[in-house]
Amino acid sequence: MTKVSSEIPAEKVSTSGEVAQWTKQRLAELKEKIPGAGNTFEFTMFFGGNQKLDQTVGLFDILPQEVEEIVVVDLEGNERRGKRREVNGRKGYFDEKNQYIPVHEGYGILAVIQRSEAEGIPKPEERKITQPETELISNHKGEIFSVNGVKCYLNAPDPETVPPGKRPRILVYYHGWNGSINSSANDALPIMQQVKTMRQNGDPVILVMPQADSATDQVGRRWDGFDDPKAFRLMIEATEERVGAVDEGISMTAFSGGWRGLAKSLKELREENDSLYSRIQKVALLDAAYGSLDEFAEYANRGGELHSIYTQHLKGKNDQLRDMIVNGTNVHIAPTADSRAHAEERKQFGVMA
Repeated sequence: MTKVSSEIPAEKVSTSGEVAQWTKQRLAELKEKIPGAGNTFEFTMFFGGNQKLDQTVGLFDILPQEVEEIVVVDLEGNERRGKRREVNGRKGYFDEKNQYIPVHEGYGILAVIQRSEAEGIPKPEERKITQPETELISNHKGEIFSVNGVKCYLNAPDPETVPPGKRPRILVYYHGWNGSINSSANDALPIMQQVKTMRQNGDPVILVMPQADSATDQVGRRWDGFDDPKAFRLMIEATEERVGAVDEGISMTAFSGGWRGLAKSLKELREENDSLYSRIQKVALLDAAYGSLDEFAEYANRGGELHSIYTQHLKGKNDQLRDMIVNGTNVHIAPTADSRAHAEERKQFGVMA
């Protein structure tokens, strides 16, 4: 996902003049990055925790006029779609009921450039194996499989490289918003590099990356494939069918919008009283504590190892999560050094996994 910087750090903006200058710079930066007609681009709203910007800046202020349509996804994964127009003297992006669509810290934006032919926001098609998937397999090996409507990328270590006495463990990674293999962000590329390093350091992890880029979940925030209470178990069973039974535990990690897929998986295991729940050894949230805090707190209160690192825009959520954990003894919740480096949190994957 595009992360657009500004000459004026958002957290330092205070006066009305600085707000105007910040939005002007933001508009110029985004205008340089937009693709041609009929294409889309994505980004996340970051105000550096600055309430003045959060309350005064709208998409009309920072998006070029070429952006005709938008999809806004809030912190709970709810979508609102709208078009650029003026309603009752107010300029902005409005939904089909002419209701204004605001944006706030952490909201995801899918922007559509004026379309030359087809109308509306495009939907991805379901395909067997795409070119990005083919390239990933070619460069890093592994395979793509689908189970119960959920497409997954599986990458296991070569048995000959597993250190004597070491047993592989399963590591499930839920990608961020627009971070599927077929998206522009493609979390698989930086994660696979870290997995290789982990294996070189003697940790023979089996990487499983479920994908949220189905035709019904365009931006990958709902993770609707995990609404089925058996989805996670089926995914693990399909993995072990391919690599053999794994006696070691399972780690689960989510980056950004991947929190919803991880939370749904935990919930389905807990509610089904599934034995797999006891195999979950670690849950790590990489700037991902947007919602379902009760589910993450429940896991920690049952004795699970929980890690959550966050940038400034999620401080409040993490404070709330910390307060909800009353019995957890292996809990690590901490901010990162750079409050503006949300997309860089994937670099913590190797440390947290």
